[in-house]
Amino acid sequence: MHNGAISNFSNVRRDMTDLLSFDAYCNILGSTDSEHAAALYITNLTNHGAKDTWEKEYPIGEMLSAMNKTLVQIMELQQKHLGEKAAPNSLNFCATDGRKMVATRFRNHVTQQPPSLYWSEFAGRTLNHKFPGNPDGANLVNEVATKGTDEKIGKHTIIASEPTTYDEGEWHLIHANCMLTVDENGTENEVPVEYDAKFNAVDPNFP
Repeated sequence: MHNGAISNFSNVRRDMTDLLSFDAYCNILGSTDSEHAAALYITNLTNHGAKDTWEKEYPIGEMLSAMNKTLVQIMELQQKHLGEKAAPNSLNFCATDGRKMVATRFRNHVTQQPPSLYWSEFAGRTLNHKFPGNPDGANLVNEVATKGTDEKIGKHTIIASEPTTYDEGEWHLIHANCMLTVDENGTENEVPVEYDAKFNAVDPNFP
């Protein structure tokens, strides 16, 4: 998942492909920045491995490191090609292997906020029509519920650009320029993105 944009993508696209493993490059079927960023992430995660390494399970620490490296590489290419003319990026990424997950909320600007990105470990029950309650309001009735009010739902984590239930108390905003990890036990942890402040860019529209 990618919400945002790699700024000046056309200027760095060619060099970005040089960083990719052969199979990751061949798996790009379009021209979007999201596809190239995903290919760079999987290249970093598998250490330039072939396609068969994509099916392996990697520790959450390696997923985190690969994502952080991907962010830094993008900014390095921008500084190389554009210098002070590079515009800030909005890089909200999310990657999962089905058991673990890493998500980023990032913008390399001193004061501007990245696009919003929330997580919840409670909203899944509200969104599940099998359970009582309605995501659109406390007073709305879910007439198709088959579970009781005392029944519990399994451990889960939902990532969303905006809260998708009426109760904003069910949601946590990931802090700016931080990454959220969810390990195989469902434990959430937020850590800052590690990058050099020299990569912070000036927004040409709001100098």
